[in-house]
Amino acid sequence: MKIRINKDKNIGKVIYVVEGQKKELTLLKHIFTKIFDYTYVTYRYNDVTREEYRSDKNKNSIVFAVNTNSSNVISIQKGQDYLDEVYKKLYEEYLLDSTKAAVYYIFDRDRRTNSPEIISDLLSELRNSRDNEKNANGLLLLSYPSIESYVIECFAPDCCVLKIESAQKAKRFIGEQNYQQSKINENTFKKATEEMIKTIERIECGCFQIEELDDFANKNKSIFKKQESLYESNNYYEILSLLTISFLDLGLLSVEE
Repeated sequence: MKIRINKDKNIGKVIYVVEGQKKELTLLKHIFTKIFDYTYVTYRYNDVTREEYRSDKNKNSIVFAVNTNSSNVISIQKGQDYLDEVYKKLYEEYLLDSTKAAVYYIFDRDRRTNSPEIISDLLSELRNSRDNEKNANGLLLLSYPSIESYVIECFAPDCCVLKIESAQKAKRFIGEQNYQQSKINENTFKKATEEMIKTIERIECGCFQIEELDDFANKNKSIFKKQESLYESNNYYEILSLLTISFLDLGLLSVEE
């Protein structure tokens, strides 16, 4: 598998809606400013807009990271008024039109607060980053069990043998191994892509096709069902973060066999 990073790709204005107050925001900042040199803007709940970094290289590519008013995935639906207000502010400051931007919802598979029924419904609705026909644009991407899985994919030599049941265990493992997201570079960025694709293909028993991103609902739901079945039978998930799907969807990564 050959992976190429397209560092000069013009992605326009892109929105990431995340659940975390810090982890996801700092992770995205590191990737988009250190690897791609894009302008990066955050909006934290009950806070103000912060331009964390301005690029002098690619002025047309701006990543907006907004955290929801709740870590529960249902906040995607019930927090729409809040998101509309944030988008209004970002339009006033940056002329961001959320209806024309690629939108990604980055959430953990949190068994304590997120019911499988709600997740399944949202996976069906949020199937494409730019066009969901009658529904708002946006693609829901889960991490099993949590966003820490992405960091593990970047650094762990044998992700396929790792089985982790919860976000707490994933955080503990990262600490024990001294994996630091601030050390993610182009090589580890590519490694995370390889690990994600291999895990999807192992879970799905088939090849991952980039064309599936045009409508990711069926693949997304299939991965979710198989991960849930694995947890119910063995009390753990296969390490997997679908964050990388957004980078592939934006054309920031190219994969060749």
